Amino acid sequence: MKRILRDNALEAWASAVDWCNNIIQGKATLKYRKNFVSSLHNAVELFLKQYMLDINDHRVCKIPKKNDPGGVLKTQYENANDITQFFINLSVENAAKIHSVEYRQLSKYSRVFFTTYYNKHNGSQDIVDKALELLGKLRNDEMHFYVNKWRFLTDTEFEQLYNFMI
Repeated sequence: MKRILRDNALEAWASAVDWCNNIIQGKATLKYRKNFVSSLHNAVELFLKQYMLDINDHRVCKIPKKNDPGGVLKTQYENANDITQFFINLSVENAAKIHSVEYRQLSKYSRVFFTTYYNKHNGSQDIVDKALELLGKLRNDEMHFYVNKWRFLTDTEFEQLYNFMI
């Protein structure tokens, strides 16, 4: 099985670990905190989308009508038995017409995806849910709103995301 997002996800995860290690070593500047959040958010999003591709979950993407007036691309996507192969064969032009699922929705999907794991590991769903919510909030703030360089990613929040990573 070809995992088209895996390498990118692993690189993002490795980057998050590096930024995390620097913060632990005392380099808790805004630069390190922002890059840690960004890398971890990116890794989580990519891993979840890769999982959706692996299980052939078509909710991983949508094709807005305005991008596909005749609905041909949408029909091809919906009829694809192997969406990974669909994306591998997709032209650059058509790839630009597709929107991947938003992070917030991925967080909701993860509850269902990992139900078996959560059933075996009491309390883990709460840890993951809270970490995904925090990660989404921090990344949203970092991308779209004012960030106070002294309060972005507090020690408590960092510890929560560190525990999530473990």
